[in-house]
Amino acid sequence: ASRGAEAAAQSEPVVAIDESSVEARRARNMFQGLDRDKDGTVSADEWARSEKLKPVFEAAGIDLSEPMSADQFVMNYVRIKPRG
Repeated sequence: ASRGAEAAAQSEPVVAIDESSVEARRARNMFQGLDRDKDGTVSADEWARSEKLKPVFEAAGIDLSEPMSADQFVMNYVRIKPRG
């Protein structure tokens, strides 16, 4: 793949998130539970422990191979709105 295509594939659309929304607050709580080492990201190892959220994020086509920041997690969570 060309470098430009790789960069385009890695960039995610920026979505304005209402941080006070129920979904955003729920996402922050979920992130805190997943970020076991409290380094501010969810790593592949931490995703491996997730039996419910990981498959939902993967089904939405979200790349979980790289660490995901809290802001990225919230943006993705709100966009796909997992249930349960």
